[in-house]
Amino acid sequence: MKMSKVLIVAAIIMTSIVVIAYLSIFAGPIAANQEKWGQFGDYIGGVLNPFIAFLALIALLHTIKIQKIELKKTITHFENESKKADLNKIIESLHRRIKTSIEKQIVLSDDMTVSLDKAISGGEDVLQNEMLATYFSYHKRLGHDANLTINSIIKELEQLQIYIERYETLTEELKEKSPFPRFYKSEFNKLTRVLNKNELINDKLYQFYSYLEHDLE
Repeated sequence: MKMSKVLIVAAIIMTSIVVIAYLSIFAGPIAANQEKWGQFGDYIGGVLNPFIAFLALIALLHTIKIQKIELKKTITHFENESKKADLNKIIESLHRRIKTSIEKQIVLSDDMTVSLDKAISGGEDVLQNEMLATYFSYHKRLGHDANLTINSIIKELEQLQIYIERYETLTEELKEKSPFPRFYKSEFNKLTRVLNKNELINDKLYQFYSYLEHDLE
């Protein structure tokens, strides 16, 4: 039962007790004398006023308690929203940096300048995709743009995984559902599959970005 109902019931019961007690002691016909009614009013007020004041104090304390709880909830909500916004900014920033890196044009030879994105679009098998095979062969050369680009992509994919997992944990705590984690995972599913096939990233990182149909359910 809510506190307001408890207080109302208590007030009704106490009033009933006071009236019944008066009538049981001073039973008789309804007085026509104004002075008698004044005495009755003094009796009711003298007995009930302290009790009603006590109930009012309880109601006030209960209201303050509720306000504190609601204030705490509000503060927590805004803190979590702030955390979500910060994580979103970081995730979006990493996403842009990775996209920029895979679209970066790399000079592989006098007659071949290509981005990793374009190389992958020709097929995921290096045995059948000469452009991708050439790109990965240059990746083995320390200090070459292809080497630096892929190493940077892998590092940022690992960072992106960390922040997406934090975002997912936060939304689970808030009992919210967000499409953003699935979107960012699916964005780099093909990329991580190619990197994993060529043993440039581990299975755990690839599985994180795996785009599975049941993730959309």
